[in-house]
This record gives sequence, C-alpha cells and structure tokens, in this order.
Amino acid sequence: MHFLSHYHVDRGQNNPLFVLGALLPDIAPHFTKTYNSKIRNRQWSLNEPELSIHRGVLRHYEVDAIFHSSLIFRESCIYSASCMAASGLDREKYRFWFLGHIVTEVLLDRQLILTDRDMVKEYYEMLSSVDINKFGAYLNFIVSEEEKAKILTNFIRFLDVKFLNYLEKMEGAAEGIIRTVHRATGVTFPDQDRERLIAALHNIENEMRYRSEKLLKV
Repeated sequence: MHFLSHYHVDRGQNNPLFVLGALLPDIAPHFTKTYNSKIRNRQWSLNEPELSIHRGVLRHYEVDAIFHSSLIFRESCIYSASCMAASGLDREKYRFWFLGHIVTEVLLDRQLILTDRDMVKEYYEMLSSVDINKFGAYLNFIVSEEEKAKILTNFIRFLDVKFLNYLEKMEGAAEGIIRTVHRATGVTFPDQDRERLIAALHNIENEMRYRSEKLLKV
C-alpha cells in the first residue's frame, strides 16, 4: 500500500505515533532489511511513546502482506499492465511487474484523495504533531546514527513537500510514479512515454473507481 491507504485502513487509531510507524518503512532507505534483521522475529519490550511507533511499523507489514497477496490486487496490477501496453509503453523496459504495482498503489491513494479531500490535510497535520525527539528515541533501537539522521531528514522533507497534494492532478500522479521508477530502477521516461503513461493512468482510473473499495478491505 501507499502512504494514504495505510492511513485510511487504520484511521480510527487517531494516534500520531502509530501513523508515523506505519509511514516509517516507506520513507526509510532499505527499511525492509532493517525489519527482517532487527524487528521481524524478535520480541520487543517497549514503553510509550516508542511502543506506538513500533505497533505502526508492525501494522504496516501486516497490512502489506494481506494487500499484496490478495486476488483483487493481483488483478489490478494485471489490468494496469494491460492498459500501459495498450498505450504503447515497453513492457520489458519499464518492468510492468513492478510498474503495475506502483501504479495501482498510487492511483488507490488518488482515489481516496478525490473521495475525501480533507483526509490529506488531516494526515499531514497528524504527522506534523509528532515530537521529533520521540521519533529519534525509537530509531535509536533499530538503526545507526547515520541511518537515523537520513530517516529524520526524509521525514522532515516528506512533511515539507506534501507530495500527496500533487496526486489531485493526474500529471502529478504520473510524476510521482516516474520518480519512484527512476529511483528503483534507473529507468527514465522520455516525453512521449510520459504522455503514454498519463493516457494509461486515465484508463486505469476508470476501473479503479470500482476496485478501490475492495482493495482497501484488509
């Protein structure tokens, strides 16, 4: 799942530190490696506020495991790939197995935004209320000082840039997808392929309106 979908699924928690924990794996470089080596199979004895952050991290991986293994997610990725192929994008160059995954998650977040525009504001306000020192105290348990500094920098930038606001426009969603693909694979989109991607996203979104409710049932 992408940022806002994680928030939506557990919106009832109303706990900024839990929300932060659910965000952490998506803003920390190579965090899955940290999770597998230091968190996944260990019993932790934590007190608040660290415990709330930790619960959010665990919930992130629990939700992702259910979401990514669901039939509706696999069908959505396949449909996204078929729309991108029909638009003229190169399946091998853009690694549709990966791109379809990213497209599905970003457009699911976009659907939430279009349905409830107050959700993004609420999400950022909740994260902005977090005491950065409490965040740092949790990171001390699991990463080095160098990694901690990078994660805190990424968190502050995430709050400053407010990337999710750009998803209101399809061009903004496309730009987010393109940047994610470039960071992960090094592949760039020439202008013609950018336009092909945007055309595909419009077609995918027509179906996402009907799939989103099922995708979010985790």
